[in-house]
This record gives sequence, structure tokens and C-alpha cells, in this order.
Amino acid sequence: MNVTAIAGQFGIPVAILAAVGLGIWKSLSWFAKEIAKPLAEGHLTYLTTTAQQTDKMCDTLSALEVNQREIAATQKQIIQTQEQHFAVCRRSGSDGGSA
Repeated sequence: MNVTAIAGQFGIPVAILAAVGLGIWKSLSWFAKEIAKPLAEGHLTYLTTTAQQTDKMCDTLSALEVNQREIAATQKQIIQTQEQHFAVCRRSGSDGGSA
């Protein structure tokens, strides 16, 4: 059936409604194929990349945590050594002052 046959049998408003419906159908089909599907695929790619980067960041933070713990332990050793040296210096300074 062509448009004139539909218009003759059902009337012009029905023919216009059918044409508009067909136009909307074609537009939405094009939108789904050209925009929505690539957009969804791009978003999934983004999420995958973000998850991979987050995993890498977690690994980096874990390594930094280990390094920070090592630095803290070294700092404690330095502080203890300095306190021991200061204690020796204080004792020798008080001993030397009374002689």
C-alpha cells in the first residue's frame, strides 16, 4: 500500500499519523545505532579503564605505605641514637663541669 491508498481508505489524518510514526521510528533507530550504542560502549570502556587505573593506584599506595613504614622505623632509630648521644654528652658535660 502506498500513501495515497492509505489516505483514500483511512483518511488524511491517519496517513499523516502513519508518516509521522514512520519518521519517528526511523529517527529513533538511527539514534540507537549511531549515538546510544557507541555511547554505551564508550562508557563501558571508560569504566574498565578507570577500574584498571584504580587497581594500579592501590598497588602504588601499598608500595608507598611500605616505604613510609620503613622511613618511620629509620626515623625512630635515628631519634633513639641521637637521644643516646645527647644523654652521653649531658653526662660527660656534667661530669666535666664538676671536676
